[in-house]
Amino acid sequence: MISITSIHHHTAAFEVFSDFPVSIFPGSYKSIEIGFNPSMQNGYDDRFTLNFDNADNTERIAIQLTVNGFYDDETPSVMFDPEHGSTNISPDHLILINFSESVKKIFGGDILNEDIKDLVEFREEYYDGNEVSFTGTINDVKNQITIVPDQMLLESQQYYLKLKGNMIVDEDENIIKLDEECYFSTGLLIGMPEPSYDQVQVYPNPFKETLLITNPGESSNTIQIFNTQGQVVRNFQSSEASVQVHLSDQQSGIYFIRISNNAGENTRTFKLVKH
Repeated sequence: MISITSIHHHTAAFEVFSDFPVSIFPGSYKSIEIGFNPSMQNGYDDRFTLNFDNADNTERIAIQLTVNGFYDDETPSVMFDPEHGSTNISPDHLILINFSESVKKIFGGDILNEDIKDLVEFREEYYDGNEVSFTGTINDVKNQITIVPDQMLLESQQYYLKLKGNMIVDEDENIIKLDEECYFSTGLLIGMPEPSYDQVQVYPNPFKETLLITNPGESSNTIQIFNTQGQVVRNFQSSEASVQVHLSDQQSGIYFIRISNNAGENTRTFKLVKH
């Protein structure tokens, strides 16, 4: 049997959680829990020493071990889509807030979809303008927030988007301290519907597995369905007056369906909820 009596470490970068002495019998093993905070060492390597005696205290041995550490002290960067200062953005453009790494709430725990309205402000014109009602979602990796206005954005309108500071951290507890702000302006919606094209219907909404699209005014259309991460989950053409779309393989959540004639002259976009 050997008895580990103590650990000697050179700096405050180490914290020992195990109690001593630790007795180890032949053929067995025990774990010693040691914390290492490389921020105390500016990311450099360091060493600590294990001191232990054999069973009859006739021999004392010291083993020196090296610990390598790296400390991430960089605040996650935030990128808006549309970018700050963008103009002539289509009113049906998906609005994204991207992070350079996964983020979480400052007091711990994952950011959930229902948390986003506490983290993000969306207004017309300026920081004191009318609030824009929206639905927010965050992806599984926790590095992208999607903002979906409850009503299509107005044409030729400036908008203000803010991610609030001191509410989000990365996995190393680095805080996004300051408000991150973005101004952008919409242009005209490309391909405003003709009266007949305005009769396009998509239902039911909400839906469970299947959508029905009716289009009495056009003979040929491109139909695209997007999830809130901007990924195309369906993309096809149809010349039928009505068509069924099956989405049983997709997760519950918010989707967008964009229907446009093949000439690109008319476009309709619908927001849908899948249960």
